[in-house]
Amino acid sequence: MGTKFKIILFWVVLGIVAHSSLCGAEDQWKYVTANDRGERYFYQPDSVIRRAPDVVDFKMMVIHSDASKSWRDSEINCRFRIIRDLRTKTERINRPPAFNNFPSDWQAIDLESYSGKRLTTPEAELYRIVCR
Repeated sequence: MGTKFKIILFWVVLGIVAHSSLCGAEDQWKYVTANDRGERYFYQPDSVIRRAPDVVDFKMMVIHSDASKSWRDSEINCRFRIIRDLRTKTERINRPPAFNNFPSDWQAIDLESYSGKRLTTPEAELYRIVCR
């Protein structure tokens, strides 16, 4: 094998590994819930890692109502009930993938409405799953 072929093969393999580390295999995702905009949320059980006593990292996938998909490496602080995305990848139809490798701001997770009703937002359901 020539040197050029080895270099090209190296970059192809590296690209596949990088893509699979963010996206994961489709059959490993578990359904969480859907929101009022028709977006369906999934998480990957094997990706749930407790980094600290109160901080949990996990992978999430969102299938949007227009059939586009987003993959997120996210973390939840279980003690303070806050969530943020660490990295995201979005694939839209007829567009190149969009990547964001910068953490988002922390956002509060509401578990109950002001009237005391249990909320079933994607963030609240993910909190209940990964923070148990």
